[in-house]
Amino acid sequence: MITRSDLPVVAVDTFPSFYQGPFVCNDTSEAGRLAAQHLADAGCSKPILFNAAASMTKFSAFQRLLRGFKNRLRTLGIGLDEASVVSAGLTIEGGIEGFTSLAASGREFDGVFCVNDL
Repeated sequence: MITRSDLPVVAVDTFPSFYQGPFVCNDTSEAGRLAAQHLADAGCSKPILFNAAASMTKFSAFQRLLRGFKNRLRTLGIGLDEASVVSAGLTIEGGIEGFTSLAASGREFDGVFCVNDL
């Protein structure tokens, strides 16, 4: 629809994988790598990722962040399985629910990377 409109467009922060136009975004892959490295440097071997809500994880920014985080952990010899990625949303309430669910699961972890400061 956008390409048919002949309007100039610049995507910001997130865009579908097939998008070929101009964009401006943070290097979320590098952010994920840096977070993984920081946790590893702090001695973490069982990290958890508090991700966006499940409905938002298809956004390219969250996909790149997760990919960068997983890839760096892998190179450091640290695994991150699906159960280590918690859909916590981008709200305080979502974070509380995510952490409550994680704590109730009995899963052991020694570091947390959150995609949002709330």
